[in-house]
Amino acid sequence: MINSSKTRMAVPQVYVPAVKVVQLDGSILVKAGKPVVVEELIGTGEAARILGISQRWVETQCSEGRFTTAHKPGQQPNSRWRLARSEVVARKEMEPK
Repeated sequence: MINSSKTRMAVPQVYVPAVKVVQLDGSILVKAGKPVVVEELIGTGEAARILGISQRWVETQCSEGRFTTAHKPGQQPNSRWRLARSEVVARKEMEPK
């Protein structure tokens, strides 16, 4: 019997980028690239709470490229920014007290 009080291990998320390969006849072949393990991602709201700044400011910094792990996972223009929790926590620890 399995003890249900044990904590469950987190399953890592994997991102597989698409690679476009141009063929000799000029057509483009799209195939899977090398899988990349993605860290735990959080939204801009949670990042703002951790950093103690506004959500809008976090979104602005994401669009300016100041967070290296920030990306929009959806293909829609209104998809939300996602960031790695470790980068946000590291930035919080670097702040002067």
